[in-house]
Amino acid sequence: MLGSWAVIGYISPGTRVSADSSVTTNFCYGSGDIRGNGADASVAIEANSVTVGWVATSRVALNDVPKNSSWTVSIAVDNAGVFRYTATVPTDGEVLTPTFTQIVH
Repeated sequence: MLGSWAVIGYISPGTRVSADSSVTTNFCYGSGDIRGNGADASVAIEANSVTVGWVATSRVALNDVPKNSSWTVSIAVDNAGVFRYTATVPTDGEVLTPTFTQIVH
């Protein structure tokens, strides 16, 4: 499901900078090209193209992962209208997110 942290059940690591902020002490989050939440979420993607749906950029070094490293989920659609999600982790980031690259839909 696309949407806000509450909609997808995500709890951010670190302390939020403010209640309505997408920035924590550990990460700066961006929704990429997704707009809205839950059933109302949408993203405009043309056939045979890819768009970034979500990104988290580290504000601090995390184990061996340097500051300003990014985790992303990209969304692609083919001519048949089939959506594919691709998760990427930074170099040395697999130890922090061992199942993140296993997202398949």
